[in-house]
Amino acid sequence: MELLDNYLPQQQFVDLQNKILGPHFPWYFNEYTLSPEGNYFSEDKNSYQFTHSLFNANRGPTGEWFNLVVPILQKLVGSNLIVNVKANLNPRDTTHSILGNFHTDVTYQNAKTAIFYCNTNNGYTEFDDGTVVQSVANRLVIFNADQMHVGYSCTDEKKRVLLNFNYIANHA
Repeated sequence: MELLDNYLPQQQFVDLQNKILGPHFPWYFNEYTLSPEGNYFSEDKNSYQFTHSLFNANRGPTGEWFNLVVPILQKLVGSNLIVNVKANLNPRDTTHSILGNFHTDVTYQNAKTAIFYCNTNNGYTEFDDGTVVQSVANRLVIFNADQMHVGYSCTDEKKRVLLNFNYIANHA
């Protein structure tokens, strides 16, 4: 696992943050969070989030908002193969609630997952080995995509916002 604080230069980060946290970024309500089985249905009535798919392996960039993540991708991915890029927004909760279940995002060989935190809050990401990564603005955590992880809601800000990247490392 690699943890990188101040991942983007300050002005690039502020530009990205202003847009993704701003009033014009389109968020889409999902009645689910990803489960370990990879299905998107959850019986848990509290298991929901707002998302925005920015890149999909089958379609490529999904629209103009993809340009927001290009500075991150240029540093992160290089010649690696992008699989998915998604923005997640989880509203504030009264307690630190688990957001779905422990899961992996993709199952490709040599795949990596990176989480970029867009705002600082007391939510966090927990890994199956007990490691906890706090949601700190402009922080990036990179890990093998087969490592189970789960998010937790925040209680101190209106929302917890992050970008989730899945890519295949060492792809030539």
